[in-house]
Amino acid sequence: MLIEKDKKYIEFENEALPHMNALYNYALKITGDSDIADDLVQETFMRAFRFFDNFEKGTNAKAWLFRIMKNLFINEYRKTKREPDKVDYEDVQNFYETIKAEDI
Repeated sequence: MLIEKDKKYIEFENEALPHMNALYNYALKITGDSDIADDLVQETFMRAFRFFDNFEKGTNAKAWLFRIMKNLFINEYRKTKREPDKVDYEDVQNFYETIKAEDI
């Protein structure tokens, strides 16, 4: 007899995992970076598994996964745009030293 948790794992694998390559290809296309695409796919599957109870069986799992991925990407993009640009302290210090040396 399968435990409810094991049943969830099996159902998730059957519904979601066949779409992993398509999700990765899309993630690579929108991010342009294989490492970021890997992270986005991983986060998508983690979020999908976490909320798999909300997925309506018999509906389009691929579309559901793509929607999760798109929302994650948009949220991260918005978060990044709101943050001020980061500057390395050593770059600022080197710039200051260069300017200071030119003034002499």
